[in-house]
Amino acid sequence: IAPIFNIPIFICFVAATRDLLTGPASKLLADGGALWFTDLTLPDGKLVLPFSAILITYFNIESSFGNQKSPKLAKRVKNVFQTLVLLSPCISTSLPSGVFCYWITSTLFTSAQAFATKSRLVRAYLGLPPLPPK
Repeated sequence: IAPIFNIPIFICFVAATRDLLTGPASKLLADGGALWFTDLTLPDGKLVLPFSAILITYFNIESSFGNQKSPKLAKRVKNVFQTLVLLSPCISTSLPSGVFCYWITSTLFTSAQAFATKSRLVRAYLGLPPLPPK
């Protein structure tokens, strides 16, 4: 259920980043990209960034909920989130490339954090109790 609490924060940051990239500061970010997305204020014409973000987010949801036996509500929530992510190209392909610099970084960090907190070694090092057996 913890990923649910991240959604409003994530949406706020994406909206704030979008506003930053389309507002007065956008002139400063027009030359701040790399590789094929040199202008962070424009959508990625090759669609690599939006689809990368969508795939990473989809697999992040999958790994967050895991394959363990979970209540019906958790499975429904997981299915709803994954469906929304798969429908998001309708909106996300028009977002500025700079939004994906945040989105991809944030989602990769969240995935790494989730993976680390499931690790026995990391949990022992941090003094966290072991996870219950599956």
